[in-house]
Formats: sequence, C-alpha cells, structure tokens
Amino acid sequence: MIRRTSPTRVGLLLGTEPLFAALFAVFVGGEHLTSQEWIGGLLIVASAYFGRHIETKGRMKENLEQEAG
Repeated sequence: MIRRTSPTRVGLLLGTEPLFAALFAVFVGGEHLTSQEWIGGLLIVASAYFGRHIETKGRMKENLEQEAG
C-alpha cells in the first residue's frame, strides 16, 4: 500500500535532489566543490528542514482548531 503524503513533503524532497546529486558526484565521482557550492548545499538542507517545520506547525494548528471546534 502506498502511503499518502502531502504536496509540501514531495516538493521539499524534490528540492533536495540537486544536493544529493552533488554529494554523489563528490563521493563517487571524485568531484571537488568550492566553498560557495558547499554553502549552497547547506542552504538547501536548511530550507528543507524549515519547510518541514512550517508544515508540521500548520498541521498541529489545524488539529487543535478541529478539536476545539
């Protein structure tokens, strides 16, 4: 059975795809990244975590409103 997921989760996962491609290139392909590229990767990861935090916070708020209802 396929689990249901939100469009936000899918978007965040797809947004981190370039980061995983770069890490694969570094560790498997022997590529070298500049400090600017590493900072960009860290920004991608930080934004993904921030997006997950916002989604979780919004869902918690919705659940509280439904319970109070």
